[in-house]
Amino acid sequence: MPSSSKTFTPDGIDIEIINLLAENARQPVSTLASQIGMSAPSITERIKDWKNTA
Repeated sequence: MPSSSKTFTPDGIDIEIINLLAENARQPVSTLASQIGMSAPSITERIKDWKNTA
């Protein structure tokens, strides 16, 4: 039976988000977005994608 979960392969932006969250996992998505230079919805979508691969 094939597995329905996707494989997560982080890119540079994912690594940057992970590193920032490792420093402070309770910071708002808006703060992450401003530190990385992306929109908050883009960051949220990336985090949702990680959760969907678990």
